[in-house]
Order: sequence, then structure tokens, then C-alpha cells
Amino acid sequence: MSAGKRPYYRGLGNTDIEYGVPIKKKDTPKKKRWSKPSGGGSKSVLYLFLVVCILGTSAWLGWFMTSNTTIKEVQVRGVSMLNPEVVMKAANVPTGISKDSINFITVIENIEAISFVEQASVYVSPTGRLDINVIERHPIAILVQGDRMALVDRFGVKMPLPEKGTPNIPLLYGFNIYPMTTPVSGEGFKQTVAFLHELTKEFIRDFTISEVGWHQKDGVIALTRSHGVRLTFGKGNYDEKLIKWQEFYRNEVPVRGLSSFTSLDFRFKNQIVAIES
Repeated sequence: MSAGKRPYYRGLGNTDIEYGVPIKKKDTPKKKRWSKPSGGGSKSVLYLFLVVCILGTSAWLGWFMTSNTTIKEVQVRGVSMLNPEVVMKAANVPTGISKDSINFITVIENIEAISFVEQASVYVSPTGRLDINVIERHPIAILVQGDRMALVDRFGVKMPLPEKGTPNIPLLYGFNIYPMTTPVSGEGFKQTVAFLHELTKEFIRDFTISEVGWHQKDGVIALTRSHGVRLTFGKGNYDEKLIKWQEFYRNEVPVRGLSSFTSLDFRFKNQIVAIES
């Protein structure tokens, strides 16, 4: 059989095949593409320059406007127990004066000197409104000494009773009210603060106890809101002792009545010492 009739050579006439082996073509180098240099670099520099100019102008205008701001009104925010007029009087910032003439550190110090104020901050808007933002102290009890009463927070800071109404918090005995500027301190007050903190964790605790006191020997003592039963909690482990009181109130009081007892002592482990009336 001739080469032309063999199946292997059916591609006869194709010049790329010689005896069944492809003929290699000469590789031609690819043409290099040349691009014209663009002006992107110079445009980027121009754009950057324009952005810097805009930002600089905006900053200068903002500084110019704020530095020439005149106080037109004063507002007090964040007060509930405190009268806003008291804050404005302490700030002593009259309307019509320039913002630059105000010593804001002094203003804040004067406001925070008010016993009700725990923290204060001030802000002047571009329109000339002075905002005084106040965080009030959180009273934990009403301190009672004789016929005198004052609020006290967890830091021992004393506050006069507010003009807008007295908060519904326990009465606290065993500590001095005067001088009002001297905070309550000492181990007894620390123990009482820890007890009051645990007292507010459950509604039944807070609802059933109206008065709390400190006794050098017995520690924390309390009186029930109804029938005035004396409760002795001692020193420390107040959550555990208050749980005992909760269980007693839920289980025994509905059966026997709270008036059947004159005192309950929770200082002893796994038992409650009850004195019946």
C-alpha cells in the first residue's frame, strides 16, 4: 500500500505533516506594545492639592465661626431631682458673651461642686446654644438622724431632700448627717452599702424592708415595712441571708402572719432564730 493510501496519511496534501511528524513553525517574536505616557500623575497631584485646600479652608471656617460664637441661650440636660436653675446659677454663664471668654474648666468644677451632681460636661453649638449635660448621683437611702433627713449615695455623699419629691428608698439610721459636706465613711457604712446593693436585686426584698440601720455589735439590722419586725443580718454574706428572708416571707408569713413575730435573726448558718410576739 502506498503512503498516500494509508489511513495514517489521510492528511496528505497538508504541508505541515511529513511522515506523520508535524513540522515546527518558526516562532515569531510578539510585537511589543508601546503606550503613550499619560498625565495621570500630574492629575493626582492636582486632585490632592485641591482636597488639601478644601479641607484647610473648611477647618479655618469652622475655627473662625466657633471662635466668634456668642452665647445666646443656656440649656440644662439630664436632671431629674435637681432644679435646672440651680445648675445655671452655679455655671454662671450669661448670654451675650463670647465663647472664648468662658473658662469651661471652671464652669464644670462649679457645677460638680453641687452635691447632686456626679459628673458634668458642656458643649457650645455653632448657633450659640450652651448645653450643660449633668449626670446626677444615685441615692441609695434616706439618711435619718433625729428629725433631720438627707439623701446619701454609695460613696457616702450627702444631698438635701430634692424639691421635686423624695425617692422611694429605705430609711438609713446609725450615721451622722452633719456636716453635710463630709461624706459618710467607715467599715459600718461599707457593710451597709453592700447590704443595700443586695437588697435591690430582688423586688420582694426591696418591697418588704423599709428601714435599715447599723449596729456595732449586731451589724446590719432592718425593719419590715409592715408590723415593724426587726430583722438582724449581721456582717457579710448578705445575699445568702436575704434569700433566707425571702423563703421565710413566702412560706411562713402566709401561714402564721408577720405579726406573730417580733424579731428574726439570720446570722446563723442553716437556721433562723425567731422570737414570737
